[in-house]
Amino acid sequence: MKTWRAALVGCGMIFNTAHLPAIRALGGRIEIVSVCDERPEAAEFTGRKLGVPYFTDLVAMLRDIDSDILINCTPNAYHKPYALLGFQSGRHVICEKPVALSLKDIREILAEAARHSGRAEESRPRSERPDRSLKRRDDRKTGRQQKGKVC
Repeated sequence: MKTWRAALVGCGMIFNTAHLPAIRALGGRIEIVSVCDERPEAAEFTGRKLGVPYFTDLVAMLRDIDSDILINCTPNAYHKPYALLGFQSGRHVICEKPVALSLKDIREILAEAARHSGRAEESRPRSERPDRSLKRRDDRKTGRQQKGKVC
């Protein structure tokens, strides 16, 4: 079984209390090799906790660290730009939900993944396609309870 080398961006409470235990439960299938957060204290805390290099600059981490995956646990507004950087640097990307703030952004992310032979995954409690989850969320706003193709 392959062990995937993962670089992480976003060292906040959600990562440390939810995502990290989930990654550890995978039994070594994902090895976190570096972390990044724009807040130096968060990057340092998580880097020291995991015993890995820590960064405050995502571009520098992607340049300096060899990894297969970028795990994006940042606030929603950063999901798209950081996912694009991950694909452009030759990595697969796992992004905390929602993968993006609009269907247009999701399509751009998926197109970038295809250009770089990467794979985009949204971390969710159950497996759903990102475009369908966005459609379902929009339906909830209007009160409709339908599933199906994205319009």
